[in-house]
Amino acid sequence: MDNINRNVTISLNLAGVAPISGNKKSLDKGYYQPVVTDFGTLPLTTRDGKNLTKAVFTLDFGGITRTADVFLPENEGDKLAIARWRGVAESFGYTAAVLDNGAITFNRDSFVGGTVHVYNGKRPATDGSGKEYDDIKFLTPTDWANGKRADEAVAAAGAGAAVTVNTPAVSAAAPAVAAPAAVTPAAPIAAGAAPSAANLRAALGLR
Repeated sequence: MDNINRNVTISLNLAGVAPISGNKKSLDKGYYQPVVTDFGTLPLTTRDGKNLTKAVFTLDFGGITRTADVFLPENEGDKLAIARWRGVAESFGYTAAVLDNGAITFNRDSFVGGTVHVYNGKRPATDGSGKEYDDIKFLTPTDWANGKRADEAVAAAGAGAAVTVNTPAVSAAAPAVAAPAAVTPAAPIAAGAAPSAANLRAALGLR
């Protein structure tokens, strides 16, 4: 049983809109800075009956659109998910000066219109068909810059050039992407505290 509503009527005004056809362009492996065009959350239930929620980002790679999702923390003790969201926030350009200032409120405007640091890899299909699917990972600006630089050096060396890989650290205080202005600190808590599971869920309208 799925949650698709099939008893639906759609009214659309398509006048003057450029069409997107079913000819899906390929997205190569590599480091990208796509623009986020949409954001929302999707509840789901696992096979073992656990109720989870994932945040879904729509990313525009210069005319190629992909989605990336990140599960919200299940509770205050879900340290892995909270740390993963710290990486997502830094990927958008939010700095330690903002994130370490107490509880932070995120909403749709915190992400839509922003540019994000990601790496697109490939994962094989599980049906034995040999197909590969995009595997988008959010990266901090430092990891993104170092990884991209290393890949470019390896590619240049493969073309016959003598290259030394140099990956200096990128200052976390000045990422390449300016943080969107929509993030506003909530009531301050102890200095150094990362966004909590409850805070993230409340900001996204979840219980």
